[in-house]
Parts: sequence; C-alpha cells; structure tokens
Amino acid sequence: MRELFSIILVFLSLNSFATSKDNLIGIWAMYPLKNGIANVIEFKSNGTSLLHPFNCAKPNEKNELEIFTYSINEKNNIIQLKSPSYSFDLKILELKLSTMRLEQKINDDINLSFDYLKMDNVHPLCKLYIGPVNAPPKTEYKESDFIPSPMIPSDKNINDYIGKWANNEGVTQIEISQNENGHAYLKTDSNENWTFLYNNVHWVNNELHYESYAYSKKETLYEHPFHKSQHSSIIKIISNNKMLYSFFIGKERYDIELTRE
Repeated sequence: MRELFSIILVFLSLNSFATSKDNLIGIWAMYPLKNGIANVIEFKSNGTSLLHPFNCAKPNEKNELEIFTYSINEKNNIIQLKSPSYSFDLKILELKLSTMRLEQKINDDINLSFDYLKMDNVHPLCKLYIGPVNAPPKTEYKESDFIPSPMIPSDKNINDYIGKWANNEGVTQIEISQNENGHAYLKTDSNENWTFLYNNVHWVNNELHYESYAYSKKETLYEHPFHKSQHSSIIKIISNNKMLYSFFIGKERYDIELTRE
C-alpha cells in the first residue's frame, strides 16, 4: 500500500547527442497530473534548466522558480539535473519535435512518468485539467469517511497468505495476521504520520481483493495527497514465497512482486 505510482513500457527515439540536445532545447509544459501539478520546464542551450512550478488546482499559489544545470548521458536517454540543493535524473522515454515523455525513478519498484508539450512561452496546460479548483481544505478523518473492516473471509488457501511480505528493499508492504480466534485480517501498523485501514475484503477466484485507505492525524499533513487516499488492491500468491501485489491509481494498474519475510 505504501508503494504508489507507475510501471511504464520504455522505448527510445534518439540517435545522437547533437540531435537529442537540439530537440530538448525549448520550453516544455507538463500535462496536468491528477493533483493539479502542471510544471513547465525550460532547457536552454547553455546547459541551464528552469523549472516553473504551477498547480492548476491552486492557481493562486505562487512557487519560486528553480534553476538547475543539466546534461545528457552518452546513451542519450538520461537527463541529469543538478542544483545547489539537490539533484535527480529523468529518463527520456520519447522525444519528438513537439511532444516528450520523461520518467523519474522513485525506487526499485516505482517510476513516475510525465508527458510534455512544447510551447512558445511559459504557460501551464491548465485548460486540460479536469479536477477541482481551489477545493476546500481536507479535514480530519471521521469513521464515516471509510469504515474499517479488515477481516478476510475464510478460504482453503488462507494459510499461504499469513505473514509479512516485503518489496525488493526489504520494506514490509503487506501483513496478514490472525486474531485470538484464528481469523485472518489485513494489518499495517500505524506510524507517526499515517494510519492505514482496509475494507471490502473478498475473494475473486484465487485473488484477494480489498480497498486500502490512509490518513494522517497530523493537521500539517491534511493537504498531503496521501491523506484520505483510497486505492483498490489485489494480492495473489504466485509461489511458495512470492506474492503479486497490485493496486490501482485512477485507471492505471501497478504490479509489484513481494517476498515473504
């Protein structure tokens, strides 16, 4: 549940450093994300990049311009951006005269992809944003927001699921425990920032389907996109010590292989 966001088919359309850099130079507006973020990034011929932050969901918010230096690796598929504060890489999935797709690696399992349109000037693509604008601030969690019901219906294969399941980095993603009566249930321990809940737990053939929900008790995190977030999830045993964990963000499905701890 803690792993969010994207697995994308990667392909490359650049042939030489000169061509890739020439195509890259210019102003690129990002297609708005679900949360309204629609940054504009500018690549200059002198190796400088300007990031103009925009949020279509909060048009009155003003964020400071960020300045980076950038370079492209020898394979023409990685843009390396650096600033005095931090650095990160963007993988080029597609680069054409007027459109571009980039990918940012979050960890071994998760990548984020971003689509861009080339522009004549710095201007966000907020006309393409279909979400709420200046939505009221999020509030504290109430039980009516998401009624927890983590118990798992009995199944002949339930013992195969009992235990903790971790990603490639050894971080527990799924835990299925048993109560004093031997009934299995989904469990994730709360931490100082987040509380995790589950409901609508049911079997579909040999897959366990359920809804995941997360919220924070800290008022400072009420505006965080993870607060009051809900995702449909599926888990399925694929071998003695392997589990396939799938979750949905919007219409996109993301699959992660987990290992029994």
